[in-house]
Amino acid sequence: LRIVQEIFTNMLKHSKATEVSLVLARGPNYVGVQIRDNGVGFDLDKSRLGRGLKNMSQRAATLGGSLQIETQPGSGAVHHLKLPL
Repeated sequence: LRIVQEIFTNMLKHSKATEVSLVLARGPNYVGVQIRDNGVGFDLDKSRLGRGLKNMSQRAATLGGSLQIETQPGSGAVHHLKLPL
């Protein structure tokens, strides 16, 4: 998926992470992807103004899914992508 590719691209460019994990899960009517890094994190409120995060969220919504991000400066980031099957 393009969304997962963009998440990894952003991590490589910005996070300074030394570890990244990817977990795939399948439910009865969805597939989930969780991507976690141990990088520098970021201020989500300020970053939401960026086109990249907005585009990823819009792509997920267009597919009937969602993208949620948990992060704060100094704490890495966790991306939760959920898409219907």
